[in-house]
Amino acid sequence: MNSIYCRYLSIVAAAAILAAGVTFAEAKDRKSAAKETMTFKVIDHPPCACVVVFASGEIGDPTIDRFQDVLDTLEKTTDWSRNKVRLGVGPQLILLLDSPGGLVAPAYSVSRQLRLNGAKTAVLRPSASFSSTGALDPSSCESACSIILLGGKTRFSGVLSNIGLHQIHPLVARKRNFTRKDVLGYLSSFEDGAADFARHLEEMDADPELLLFTMQTNQDEMSFINWSKAKSLGIINDTAESLGRIVDYGS
Repeated sequence: MNSIYCRYLSIVAAAAILAAGVTFAEAKDRKSAAKETMTFKVIDHPPCACVVVFASGEIGDPTIDRFQDVLDTLEKTTDWSRNKVRLGVGPQLILLLDSPGGLVAPAYSVSRQLRLNGAKTAVLRPSASFSSTGALDPSSCESACSIILLGGKTRFSGVLSNIGLHQIHPLVARKRNFTRKDVLGYLSSFEDGAADFARHLEEMDADPELLLFTMQTNQDEMSFINWSKAKSLGIINDTAESLGRIVDYGS
């Protein structure tokens, strides 16, 4: 068994998780409440000539279908429609985000749908929320949530909101021993995942440095970045004023 193979074997074993596919690694200390599968809630009477949807929870396989369902609901109950926004008319869609991340594939799908429909995205909650200690509990967009955030043509984060980034890695079957075929397969998934993320950054006009930044963060940790760093990396590309009264409404 050569040294390179041993090295990759140790990496795979350290990353062992129950599933298959590619995801962003999750930090160890996550709130249990945040593990509910992402839901989308249409906000009634937003303080703007727009439609506002609040997305919260973990990104999973049902996420893209739920997002398409909420777009269908908007077309039936508001003046918003896919055809109108693609012609540059009608109210604009604003997606507020609060998510610990999750699976990459549905995050890419939602992200591309947001961009196709000219949406704005923001790391904000629709109302103030306090923990039992009375401390402000800000919204967060961590891990694969950042992929959805990038889908907004205009993107914003609240001053107290958190944007967390870390490594992409393949989800690995939990077992004691890994064959050479296993290791090469997981390594291939890792490389494909990094390439997909790089292509998405280019598609969304984000700085390629963002890929390097994420890959430098250990898969069991989370790097939280402030507004100015998020702006320099192209995750955020506009100011609070671009959201008008939504900022006050969502904080």
